[in-house]
Amino acid sequence: MHFHAKWRSAFDVATEPKIDWNYIVAKGSGVFVGATFSIDNPVVDWWGEGDEKIYVDGEKFPGYFGTGTEDYYGYGWCSTNLFTHAYHNQSRCDGPGNYGRTSVNRWHILDRIPFQKDFRFDMELWHWARCRVNMALLAYWYARPGATDSFTPITAGDVVLRPMPAFHVPGVKEAIEGESMSVISGTGVPRSQLWGTSSAGAHLWWSGGQRPGDTLVLGFNVEKTGRYTVKAQLLKAVDYGITQILVNGAKMGDPIDCYHEPGVQAGPPLELGSLDLRAGENTIAFVIIGANPKAKKAYMIGLDYLLLVPAK
Repeated sequence: MHFHAKWRSAFDVATEPKIDWNYIVAKGSGVFVGATFSIDNPVVDWWGEGDEKIYVDGEKFPGYFGTGTEDYYGYGWCSTNLFTHAYHNQSRCDGPGNYGRTSVNRWHILDRIPFQKDFRFDMELWHWARCRVNMALLAYWYARPGATDSFTPITAGDVVLRPMPAFHVPGVKEAIEGESMSVISGTGVPRSQLWGTSSAGAHLWWSGGQRPGDTLVLGFNVEKTGRYTVKAQLLKAVDYGITQILVNGAKMGDPIDCYHEPGVQAGPPLELGSLDLRAGENTIAFVIIGANPKAKKAYMIGLDYLLLVPAK
């Protein structure tokens, strides 16, 4: 067999509606052995939820149907860490988050894919954000003489380096970011999670098997003693719960239902009420009350920010 390595690119590709982007179509007899993928991502949101779909020898339904681009390339949870292993690596990820240029590789050595008549590989472009991306693919395979493929000659326009737009961190002026608060007590796993539509590009994500009655207590700092109107923005998703918010132990309004489907989105800014706050550390607590009947019962909570407005 002869070794083949061919490259293709696509520019200004819309992430909606979702598409299956073709890596390669090969005709003849051969063995597929790997793929390098690169993407220019203009936002911090994750781009790689799409599944690989590989068709061998005339299959109408993919014989190989994966669970995500990240899984195909040998890692998960949209990791931004660079790594090198025997059969896969992430050689570039600019950041912050998944913003910028990312390159990943996967080699089919122990799991090479032979084909006798034809081979087709599609990768779904499934992005968390509505935007436009640039992509490039380098496929590797062996084939017997006479085999053909879907690659076209590379043109000068294909190899022009497109500049990445400057990244600007969005933020709400004078907000107390959820991810910056101290964790005083609580069950589960409260941690910072990058999210492009959040203030400052991240939020505090409380996950890890909560149940009704569980409470997370966070500390936030107030510069000057006084009476403030407390505003907040929470995130919503299909597996988020209903929470009662307390500030310094006092209930703030009614319980908040954080259910939303599909996808994750920021809820509307909420005015929780007015109360006296002391200079120094104060507390905000989230008590899990339950979940929407339509929700997946994971009872998660996402806090984007608090905003303290001096009460008149």
